[in-house]
Amino acid sequence: MKRHVLVGIAVMALTWVGCVRAPMPPLDLAGPGWQTQEAAALWTPGRGAAELAGELLMADRGGPDTLVQFSKQGIPLVTARTDAMGWEIRSSLRKGRTTGRGRPPERVLWFQLMRAELAPDWARVDLGDGRWRLENRGTGERMEIHPLEGL
Repeated sequence: MKRHVLVGIAVMALTWVGCVRAPMPPLDLAGPGWQTQEAAALWTPGRGAAELAGELLMADRGGPDTLVQFSKQGIPLVTARTDAMGWEIRSSLRKGRTTGRGRPPERVLWFQLMRAELAPDWARVDLGDGRWRLENRGTGERMEIHPLEGL
């Protein structure tokens, strides 16, 4: 092989390794500054997809530290987190972990749930009685949130 091809492969490998992020450490939501909210939720992954009922936990500590977890009967299906370095999603639906540095992708519902200002494709709809829906009108993905009593 020519030397420039080997150098190109080495640069690509280093670039890929530089984008991979180590798993985030476990969180202590009872620690100082964490605010949590629990709700019943109905998630529709896309237009024409079946609706999935579950429980939603949203937590933030102000600034970049957030956690969103969607569970079914106590089993986490999707966990999305952000911190000062980047973001991470773990899903038992897709058997894996996806990470990134910097701002999380705007197309991902789990990261939009905690944003004060939504990305352009997303809309929040007030349904009354504390209920609301976050929806992507382009893809049809949506989540309806029903806050639990007494929280």
